[in-house]
Amino acid sequence: MPKAALKQYMDRKLKVITPVDVDLAVNAISKLSLACIITNDLRGPKASKIVKVNDAFAKMFGYNRNDLIGKSAKIFQGKETDIEGLRQFRSELDSIGHSSITVVNYRQDGTPFEVMLVASHVDALLKINNTPECAFVCFAYYVSDAKLCLSKTNPRTLN
Repeated sequence: MPKAALKQYMDRKLKVITPVDVDLAVNAISKLSLACIITNDLRGPKASKIVKVNDAFAKMFGYNRNDLIGKSAKIFQGKETDIEGLRQFRSELDSIGHSSITVVNYRQDGTPFEVMLVASHVDALLKINNTPECAFVCFAYYVSDAKLCLSKTNPRTLN
């Protein structure tokens, strides 16, 4: 993370969360069966890496949880993935702190599926290998599940 960006976060006096805090959060999320990952915020040639992943997310994408730690979320992309849409998704994360997108991702076996990703900056610094870094939390929903939930909440949102 660039020093200027880290200083900006530190100046805002954000709490540094420890890996234990992250584990507690992910464990709580996993009990709700929401697919969730937490990534660090690296730019340039070192893309963001998955720091924590719950069982629901690993199952959705067909991986073992431990196989995803340290990997870039780019491993879920394939020929039908909207790369330009993902660039806009990342740009919104950077500029306003949250974003969502519906995109084709791929399971470990190569099967494509449509997923809605909802992500946000974690309003804290994540301590990774004793180095404070900004973090993102991302929830993934099967598109069919997301549409069903929206239609039950507000039947006029979907045609």
